[in-house]
Amino acid sequence: MESLDCDVIFTVGPMESLDCDIIFTVGPMESLDCDIIFTVGPMESLDCDIIFSVGPMESLDCDIIFTVGPMESFDCDIIFSVGPMESLDCDIIFTVGPMESLDCDIIFTVGPMESLDCDVIFTVGTMESLDCDIIFTLGPMESLDCDIIFTVGTMESLDCDIIFTVGPMESFDCDIIFTVGPMESLDCDVIFTVGPMESLDCDIIFTVGPMESLDCDVIFTVGPMESLDCDIIFTVGTMESLDCDIIFTVGPMESLDCDVIFTVGPMESLDCDIIFTVGTMESLDCDIIFTVGPMESLDCDAIFTVGPMESLDCDIIFTVGPMESLDCDIIFTVGTMEGLECGRRCSGQMKPKLNFLATMQNVMFGVKATQLTP
Repeated sequence: MESLDCDVIFTVGPMESLDCDIIFTVGPMESLDCDIIFTVGPMESLDCDIIFSVGPMESLDCDIIFTVGPMESFDCDIIFSVGPMESLDCDIIFTVGPMESLDCDIIFTVGPMESLDCDVIFTVGTMESLDCDIIFTLGPMESLDCDIIFTVGTMESLDCDIIFTVGPMESFDCDIIFTVGPMESLDCDVIFTVGPMESLDCDIIFTVGPMESLDCDVIFTVGPMESLDCDIIFTVGTMESLDCDIIFTVGPMESLDCDVIFTVGPMESLDCDIIFTVGTMESLDCDIIFTVGPMESLDCDAIFTVGPMESLDCDIIFTVGPMESLDCDIIFTVGTMEGLECGRRCSGQMKPKLNFLATMQNVMFGVKATQLTP
């Protein structure tokens, strides 16, 4: 067929449960335009699967919108399996009143394409738990533009995995934003595995109220590229523990510009590893900033292993309230380069163990190692 234009609309008053499967299985076509809209009053449970299995096509334009009153549980799977296409434009929006649990998987498996533009937005009132996996597995493409936004009131736990596995592409622009009220625990893995590309621009922002624990891994594994621009920002109220690993494994590239910023209220422990393993490149510009209230211990390793490059500009700043121990290893292993400018500063009421090691390798004239002491 040439085109399919379809609107599926549910407007339902108070009820006990709604169980709904919406399935599209379509052969080759030019365009599919579909809006799926749920406006539902108070209810106990909503269970909904939305599945697209579509052959080669030019464009798919789809808005999926849930506006739901207070409820106990919401279980939703949204799955796209699409052959080669030119463009996919999809907005997935959840606006949900107070509830006990929301369990949602959003999965895109798409063949080669030109562009994917996708916004996934959760606006949720007070709830007990949100469990969400957002997975993109994409063939070669020109551009991917994706915003994933969570705005959540008071809750007990948020467990979220965001995974991008993408073939060669030109540009990747992605904002991942969590704004969450007081909660017990947030467990989030953000994983990018991307083939050769021109540019990746990504902001990952957590603004979280008082909580017990935040466990977060942010992992970039990227093929050769021109530029990677990434800001990772944590602004967190009083909490017990923050455990965070930020890992970049990147092929040859021109420039990497990355700011990693932690602003944290009083807490017991912060354990953070920040690891850059980068092939040949022109410039790396990285600021790592910790501003932390009173705490017991901060354990942080910042490790840079970089191939030959022109310049590395790095500021590592700790501003910490009274604490018992700060254990920090900052290690640079860098191939032949023109200049290294690195500032490190610690201020606060503590007795830190701060190790700074710079190793410069010259592949033509052997190895030159310089030990810098604080």
